[in-house]
Amino acid sequence: RRRPAGEQRFVLKPGGDTRALIDDAAAGLMRLITAFDRPDQPYHARPRAWAAPRYSDYVHLARVQEWQAGEDEA
Repeated sequence: RRRPAGEQRFVLKPGGDTRALIDDAAAGLMRLITAFDRPDQPYHARPRAWAAPRYSDYVHLARVQEWQAGEDEA
């Protein structure tokens, strides 16, 4: 089920623990930094291709079609 466009959602309920939310976000960021700091970690232009839009500026800049075309020659 898709959420309607422009739906407003609050990540912190009234009276919620702001510090815990900040700590969770910081911990998640550190996990991502640690994962992508490894030299063997690939950076995929389309990590979830099945959910990607038809056109993406990043895919265009990453020259994905050019790289895929070269795979046929190998």
